[in-house]
Amino acid sequence: MFENLTWLTGVRHCPSPNFDTRPSNIEIELLVIHSISLPPNQFGGSFIDQLFTNSLDKNANPYFADIVNLKVSAHLLIRRDGEVIQ
Repeated sequence: MFENLTWLTGVRHCPSPNFDTRPSNIEIELLVIHSISLPPNQFGGSFIDQLFTNSLDKNANPYFADIVNLKVSAHLLIRRDGEVIQ
């Protein structure tokens, strides 16, 4: 499942510039699951991917003007259709 303890195999990769180096010898102890739709209550599309890669167009929706400068990412994104993106 893991190629080099960094990337999962068999899933789409969408590298984000928003990450820090994990300290050595630290084990994963917690999985946090969030729910997100962009714009709110609209599902599908690529806006979440764009937010995680700092490429969200603030003019695509009025809501985006408030979040366009956020620097966020996720270890995994599980889309409503079950697709996993890392």
